[in-house]
Amino acid sequence: MQQFRELLDQQHIGWHYWPYKKMNNTRGIMSFQMPAYYESLIQFADTTRNTFEQIRNTKPKNEIQVKAALNGFIDNCLFKNCTPNNSYIKALGFELNKK
Repeated sequence: MQQFRELLDQQHIGWHYWPYKKMNNTRGIMSFQMPAYYESLIQFADTTRNTFEQIRNTKPKNEIQVKAALNGFIDNCLFKNCTPNNSYIKALGFELNKK
């Protein structure tokens, strides 16, 4: 990553990095934990839902857990709850501001 970024900089080729936060994935600048019950949302998103009947039959049944998963996602991805990947940050030529 660092060599590629340096080559782009040397050749005056613009670049950007997206996304900078990833869930349960250290291949990025920041990582955050998957919240409780989030797996049921992923399973629903990955299920075939071509009809309203399929939607009704495959949607997560526990609304309290769905709300907890979505609220947990929002809370977990707050910067204060993320884990920086310092080597990735350094490879991109950045420094983590620890204020």
